[in-house]
Amino acid sequence: AIVPAVALLSHVYSPILPGGRKFSEATWYSVDIVKLSQYYLSDLDDFLSFISSASNPSQILHRVAPLLACTKGPQVALKVLVAYVVADVSNLALKWPLQGDRPFWMDASVRQFGGNTCEVGFGMPSGHVQVTVAAYAIVADAFKSRTANCLVVVAVMLTALSRVHMGAHTPLQVSCGCIVGLATALAVRTSDRAIMQWGSHRMSNHARFTYAAAVALLIIGGIAAENGFLLSQNVGIYASIPNAVEACRGGLHAVVSSARGIARDIGALLGGVLGVCVRYLGVSVAVAPRVSFFDFCIAVASVEAGLLLSGLFESGLLGLFHPAASLAPDMPGGGTWMGVVGADEGAATVAIFGKYFLILTLGVGVSPVLRDKFSGVKGGGEVKMATR
Repeated sequence: AIVPAVALLSHVYSPILPGGRKFSEATWYSVDIVKLSQYYLSDLDDFLSFISSASNPSQILHRVAPLLACTKGPQVALKVLVAYVVADVSNLALKWPLQGDRPFWMDASVRQFGGNTCEVGFGMPSGHVQVTVAAYAIVADAFKSRTANCLVVVAVMLTALSRVHMGAHTPLQVSCGCIVGLATALAVRTSDRAIMQWGSHRMSNHARFTYAAAVALLIIGGIAAENGFLLSQNVGIYASIPNAVEACRGGLHAVVSSARGIARDIGALLGGVLGVCVRYLGVSVAVAPRVSFFDFCIAVASVEAGLLLSGLFESGLLGLFHPAASLAPDMPGGGTWMGVVGADEGAATVAIFGKYFLILTLGVGVSPVLRDKFSGVKGGGEVKMATR
């Protein structure tokens, strides 16, 4: 919270720099700090590029939530998944009205790092930082240790630095992403009882999945309503697309389009909840046992196998639905409905929904069962067969 507070004060007490610019503009909105980072930290280019890729929010869906389902139980995995979905959807809802130019299209001298730099959406607030803070704060809360807290702080700081260094965000954008991420984590913690009940064996699987479907419809309806309202007010919510396409010198990261982002979030939510349902099939309660190194290796192997299957499934869906591409009408600003890039967005949206639905179903539901089976553990000795 300190950085935006200083930014606000610098607006009020802002000296004029050589060239006529205010200190606040040079510090928070221009690309000066980005270029300074790229100059003085050039030896860390590869490391920070790796951090930027590793902190991609999709990693939470690919590995973090499934591994938590294997080691901490389905309720903790669902809690992290809820934090992810709320943070990612709210990030999109904020970016359309707040917008925010990205450094790489503000100044041609900013060095670019392929897909780590060239994203097509607006920059305010940073999605990487917002989702990282929201999800990993919940992870740290689950482990309840100072070590976990310190690791999360270091991860957030490195993520913020990497996004500035990549030329994808200004310091103010990553700072605001951090604040909104903390607010999201706080909201999830406040709703802890409801979320834990949602992931509990006490709720029937029918009711559990019905609530998930209702939330998915609410997300779609809310985003569609905001999209329509902003377009009716002539807000240029697609203006970032031509800016990014024109400025990018290779490696445009079009996967982050809004339609695919919402499809990913909904697919992950429904898949994760279905995974919880699968986890409770035949048992009355699923309490994660103490996990040995061998158990953890089995969990990692099963999660990676699930990712491989999900990737093949996505490729198959793309091949199946490719003739039905372009399901959304073109909109002004170089994109389609929801601000997407490319004529095959319909097929890609369906494929990414299916991919993440399968990833979370396998990761949250099947991987823990396989871990128990291959390690010779039946719920850590705490899972009882259901009597109903």
